[in-house]
Amino acid sequence: MKSLVVSRFLRQAAIYALVTVLCGTSVDGSALDERQQVSFSMDDVDGSGVRGVARVEASGVDQVYVLLVMNSATGGETAVARTGTCDAPGENSFSLHNIDAGGYSGTFVDGVTYHQLIQEPHAIVVFGVGADSSKIVSCAEIEDGAIAPFVLTVTMERVVLLDSALGIVTAHGSVVCSGPGDFDVFIHLEQRVKRELVSGDGAGERLACDGLSATAWVVQVSGSNGTFTTRPAAAYVSVTGCGRDYPLCDQAETLLFTRLVEGS
Repeated sequence: MKSLVVSRFLRQAAIYALVTVLCGTSVDGSALDERQQVSFSMDDVDGSGVRGVARVEASGVDQVYVLLVMNSATGGETAVARTGTCDAPGENSFSLHNIDAGGYSGTFVDGVTYHQLIQEPHAIVVFGVGADSSKIVSCAEIEDGAIAPFVLTVTMERVVLLDSALGIVTAHGSVVCSGPGDFDVFIHLEQRVKRELVSGDGAGERLACDGLSATAWVVQVSGSNGTFTTRPAAAYVSVTGCGRDYPLCDQAETLLFTRLVEGS
């Protein structure tokens, strides 16, 4: 059943990839290069020492997701989004979840679009705890001092080596990061062998990238319900990683049809 579900996903992904290549747009019609997200530094106020990074991204037609990662937060700090600026704040637009003990707050906000927040002045405001609950300890205007997002790009070589004696497939590829960071690679491989659909998963070791050049990766895969042969196969590759300078992460995927050849 798992292979059947994944196979359907791979077919759908192939159609999606074809549409995006031919049309230059996503399925919902938005431009491929329009990443509806922005990350920016949260500055401390009046020497509070509470600073960090905020990320605002579209998560639906009328929904945004706001993530705060704060240093020196004790937990329990409240956060809101306001119209206006840090120097001239307006009314509250919506509340965010309190900062937890680890310095994190993640909130899905309905009824708000990404473009509303970046086209009209808005600020993210964090208040202290206890006696400082009405005191602003950190603030930043959305897009003020914006931080470039951490972006991953993954490729995989179409010719894949197969060690028939061991039944191990060795895939090679590369990842390009937009800045220094670390990433993990996962591969799902499927191949039709007579009437059976042979599939297998593999994951590589965590690797570091410098943001300047491509980083090579190698992942080995064995069939979980059979043995791969020297025939074409479908590969789904997923890479996830995070930057080192700021707590920003990304995921990249690719789907391709490969050719398995004898080798090790």
